[in-house]
Amino acid sequence: MSSEQSASEANTLRMPGFSRAQFILEYTRAMDEGRAALFLGAGASIPAGFVSWTDLMRDIAAELDLDVDRSDLLTLAQYHVNHRGGRHAINELIVEEFDRRAEHTPLHDHMVRLPIDELWTTNYDRIIEDAYEAVGRRPDVKTTVATLASHKRQRDVTVYKMHGDARAPDEAVLTRDDYERYHVEPRGQAFMTALQASLLNRTFLFIGFSFSDPNIGHVLARMRLLIGQHQGEHFAIFRRPVGHEGIDDPVRAADAKFAWRSTQLQIDDLKRFGIHVVLVDEYADIAPLVSSLVKSSGRNYVFVSGAAHDFAPFGEERLAMFSQALGAKLAETNKCLISGLGLGIGQDVVQGFFQAGFDGRARDVGDRAILRPFPQRPPGGGVGLREFWTAYRTDMLQRAGFVIYVAGNKRDRATGETVPSNGMFEEFDLAHEVGAVPIPVGATGHVAAELWRRVTENAREFYPEPERITAELTALNAPETSDTGHLDAILRIMTVVSRSYNM
Repeated sequence: MSSEQSASEANTLRMPGFSRAQFILEYTRAMDEGRAALFLGAGASIPAGFVSWTDLMRDIAAELDLDVDRSDLLTLAQYHVNHRGGRHAINELIVEEFDRRAEHTPLHDHMVRLPIDELWTTNYDRIIEDAYEAVGRRPDVKTTVATLASHKRQRDVTVYKMHGDARAPDEAVLTRDDYERYHVEPRGQAFMTALQASLLNRTFLFIGFSFSDPNIGHVLARMRLLIGQHQGEHFAIFRRPVGHEGIDDPVRAADAKFAWRSTQLQIDDLKRFGIHVVLVDEYADIAPLVSSLVKSSGRNYVFVSGAAHDFAPFGEERLAMFSQALGAKLAETNKCLISGLGLGIGQDVVQGFFQAGFDGRARDVGDRAILRPFPQRPPGGGVGLREFWTAYRTDMLQRAGFVIYVAGNKRDRATGETVPSNGMFEEFDLAHEVGAVPIPVGATGHVAAELWRRVTENAREFYPEPERITAELTALNAPETSDTGHLDAILRIMTVVSRSYNM
């Protein structure tokens, strides 16, 4: 083989994907700044049991005596409408396949925990809306010009379904004729204008999207022509195609080589629109990648769990001073504080957090505090107080990347004795379920000491790289560690864990 052939082959085997670490870093920054958005294609719904476009059109192709794998799907849909003299049959197919509830997948569970307030999709199904509602986030769904112009109060996320919804199949964008009319009709113009504005001001992450949609292609091309080199950067997740090396079957080898080379060229072409492609080996790898984004986005959100009726072993004065210093340090390091104002701990942490702002040591503390005092009366409607507290804790912990545990005891109302704070144990379990990283200050005793024992006995379950924070975990449980030493250990653990998300 000549040197020119070797160089050509090496280039053919290269797949120019964007660095995963850099992607997490940059998209996390966009989430921190409130300018991140998602765009979901059909590939995000298929794992939940919805059919692909190819499978949806398979029976239609057979009716037309065509091979679906060799047909353009938009044209195929148009041929079927022409053949039937209307779209009644294809509307029924849309309703049957997409207007149903489906179990949302781990990918959906992770996506709805991302701190974004805008999501776009060309899908007809309602799985993403259902997933948002399942975690208590209220979606404002836009499907028409009228809904674009109105706004749901207390919405948490706006979902733009630019090609319609299965519940209104007559309005679904499906056929070649629908696409040809989309950019000149009011609905299409309104959605495409809104999408252009979002692409200009936000950083998008495309998931399950192939970029073969003509409408999206039109928007991206228009943006490039209008903005040129000033367009923003966006990201897309692609599955790395199977390499053709080692495939003995010539036909399969040729198909694999074509898929590989096509993906290479598409990745390079998307750079024209400021879109960087992040590669995963399998579709199942997308959910863990999005989970890393969730954890990375939570790195600056810290929930402080603590309660103290008995102040031993620190004593009341030292525990109060430590809690205030903890709050101040979180403020000074630009963390967001989440607190339920727990007895004997929470108020001091909050005081320290805001005092750092008043003293000029920290900025925007009011915007970085999420304070939820625990209600002392049940909300009514048959919901008990403890059940409500669990929902309350779950809601607070959804955003937390870290949970710091301090002390943990209370006075039993019936006996008057000091007992462990069962609410802290519940917060520990709930936090672990949502992936928040525990930082128990074992030296403060009580529940925190028990939680320190749990996490250190099985550290790999709780920390991505526990060997890098062994000294810090040890310091958190050592009585001789100073308050400054405890705070330094807490911040070091946060830094090491946060960096691991970018690897």
